[in-house]
Amino acid sequence: MPPGFTTAPPQGAPKYLLFRLGDARFGIDVMRVREIVAMHPLTAIPNAPPALCGVINQRGRVVPVVDLRVRLDMSAREFDARTCLIVVESDDDLCSALAVDAVYEVAEITPDEIEPTPSVRGQRPPAYMRGVARIDDSVTVVLDVEELWSPAGGELRAASEHLGDS
Repeated sequence: MPPGFTTAPPQGAPKYLLFRLGDARFGIDVMRVREIVAMHPLTAIPNAPPALCGVINQRGRVVPVVDLRVRLDMSAREFDARTCLIVVESDDDLCSALAVDAVYEVAEITPDEIEPTPSVRGQRPPAYMRGVARIDDSVTVVLDVEELWSPAGGELRAASEHLGDS
């Protein structure tokens, strides 16, 4: 290392934005989160994949909104005053908003605290499930934002890419 050059001190554990879908708790890497906003009126997109519930105009940018309940094969429910949009960015600068029931905390979760997602009936868990972490006597499913789009989410990625061109 050249004289006078120092590396940044360790930053601590990665931070995750924690949110709820019904009684289930989820987390995503806070570095993927661009902002959290209240639910906006949506513009429907004809022939869109079921999880793509519409688009919003966010600071002059058309942003697709994904109903995360539908994307994760959970029972759908009406959006209400507590529904939040987590605006996220992918590695290739695609921007989308995840509709969730409520956002409640940012927590540090070390890689050692994330356990593999258990398989169900011998089936491997989906790639978007990075694992599970125990936080405050409950289990939080840690999601990988990049993997939410593929392979089953390929339609969502295509829609996001198309909308990103506008």
